[in-house]
Order: sequence, then structure tokens, then C-alpha cells
Amino acid sequence: MLPNTDWTWPMITEPGLIVTKQVDWSLLRSGWTVPVDLHSRVIVENEGDELHPGDKRSIVLLIGGHPFGALLTCVSRPQGPPHILQVRYDRNHELRQALDTAFWTSRTWLELERARLRRELGPDAKIFAEVPLPSAEFVE
Repeated sequence: MLPNTDWTWPMITEPGLIVTKQVDWSLLRSGWTVPVDLHSRVIVENEGDELHPGDKRSIVLLIGGHPFGALLTCVSRPQGPPHILQVRYDRNHELRQALDTAFWTSRTWLELERARLRRELGPDAKIFAEVPLPSAEFVE
């Protein structure tokens, strides 16, 4: 059964597994924001080490058993929650290439849909494309 939201709480079968997330454009390109309601889970999985605005921690993401470096960052927010956690890998081209390969179906669909929306909405429009659930891929 596929989740009906972008983020879901998985059945924990492996140590350190916190969530599953649907593959989207930002995940393929730069990283993702951890939902605020999952911050406590991240803290628990990091042995109680809570990040404060400006803090960064090196983390490892596994793709097909291969480790890739990324950063867990804590960012201040001017509105809404006082801070958010983000997983970032903007400059890790090897990781981005591995994600493109692992999630080829989602990447291809998103590229085509983004191009269609760009033609339809114009060059300055904010583009939001999402893979339909029956074809969606997820990371854990």
C-alpha cells in the first residue's frame, strides 16, 4: 500500500530509520526539509543530540548500500517554527548522480512535467510537479 502523504512514519525494521519520503525535484537536486513534527524523532535517533540554529552535522545517506556524505543543518526561520532541520547535499554531485540513477523513473517524469508546466505557465512561474502515487518512488 502506498502512503497518501509526502512523509510517512515507516514500520521500523532497521536501526536509524526515521521516515519515508516521496521522491520529488528538491530531493533529487539539493535535499529536503524534515517536518517539524519529526524533529524529536531525529533527536532521539541522534542519541539526544539536538541541533540549534546554525549547527551542522555530517551524516551519511545510503543508496544501494553505498555511503554518501550530506549535512543535517538547523536553520532559523523568521516566521512559523523557530527553526527547521534540513538534509542538504547541493554540492555533492556524486550523490545527486546516484539519486538520478536510482530514481530514474521519478526524475524522467518530473523533468517532462516541469518542462510542460514551464511552457504552460511561463518562465517566471513557480513550478510544482509531483509524480502520481501509482508511479511514485520513495526513500527511507
